[in-house]
Amino acid sequence: MRKYLQSIFRKILNFLSLILFVVAISNANGQGFNTAATWYHVEYGNRIAALGQSSSALDNRVAFHINPAIPVKSGTLNLSSFLLSSAPFPTLILTDQPILYNPSASIGLNKWTIGAKMDYTQWGSESLTNNTRILRFNVARELFDNFSIGIGISHIDDNDDLTTGVRGVNANGFMFSTGIHYNYPFPLFGIKLNPQIGIALTDIGEKLSYNIEGQNLQTGQSISTTNFLTTPGQLRTSIGLDIATQEKIANQHFVQIGLYLGFNKYMGGFNEFEESNNTFTLISGFDMITSTWSSFERFNGTEFTRIELFEQISNSFGIELGLMETLFFQFGTIGGADLWIRPQKNYGVTLDLFYVSLSYTDFNYKSSDQWTFDDWSTSVWSLDVRIPFDGTSHNTLLGSLIQRIKN
Repeated sequence: MRKYLQSIFRKILNFLSLILFVVAISNANGQGFNTAATWYHVEYGNRIAALGQSSSALDNRVAFHINPAIPVKSGTLNLSSFLLSSAPFPTLILTDQPILYNPSASIGLNKWTIGAKMDYTQWGSESLTNNTRILRFNVARELFDNFSIGIGISHIDDNDDLTTGVRGVNANGFMFSTGIHYNYPFPLFGIKLNPQIGIALTDIGEKLSYNIEGQNLQTGQSISTTNFLTTPGQLRTSIGLDIATQEKIANQHFVQIGLYLGFNKYMGGFNEFEESNNTFTLISGFDMITSTWSSFERFNGTEFTRIELFEQISNSFGIELGLMETLFFQFGTIGGADLWIRPQKNYGVTLDLFYVSLSYTDFNYKSSDQWTFDDWSTSVWSLDVRIPFDGTSHNTLLGSLIQRIKN
């Protein structure tokens, strides 16, 4: 009898956890647009996140870039990761603490850049968990001065237990990314200007198939079905202007200012409702590139609503202040496309000694018409390591200070 009651109690807790999860990701009118690994609509990497995603298609001085065209410094091995785990969603009652890791590495070889990254996310209750692993590979090539192209391929292994409420088999698939990046540095009136632009199409793939086998926690009925989700594809466009003083102190530019603007188009969508079988058809594969540039209808839980094109595009702005090429402060915002992302105002600080860089980012999620629960924040610590292997020395503020003390 005791074991039976414990079993019933455990099912009740799991069901409550599921309800809390659905409430957490839902909006005022019903659940938002759902893709596989929806938390990857937001980049948690230090500088991109701190600048409100406005630099997601630009050079972000880390080992691995969302835009596969971004080069890294030739003759260096780059390593990056979250120093501590972070939560992609607020911690829910009766669930474990969410964790998010992203170790990555890249190497610069003349005009080539090769990079790899593991995105790993896990959270959930004792019996229902969500595990997602995305293994990413990028290759970039500088075609001519300051203009690079790149391609990327990723393998996603995604679990959807918490969305369905039933234990399922992980979905597997491949995703494709490509991008271009260009910058044009030049001096003007005693300052150094570096405008840049980046365009990246990321995480485009065929729809993922989730085979669900189990028992409904609410009714106890057996379930055997298949769910489908699109990959978290985006078209990211970012422009930026870096400004630095020409005069150097201790071999470092005294002040640097960066201004960044970004637009993200979320590529998930539905084809028009098919009355013959009473269903929508997900837009997936390369159709995501050509067939998601119009409005489409979705069922929000109570009625059919139409999502216009402008509602599928977010906008972001970021500003960065750098001192002596060593200490950087960032601020950024992102809004729009509420069905895909929650509005944010983020802050960051980075201590960059070239060989080692430590960054802190504070995410501040805001309420909106689609996200009705309270404001929420989480923080991320990131560590970047650069290892030169071409024998070239690099000036740093710390190195200059040590040399001055020796002299």
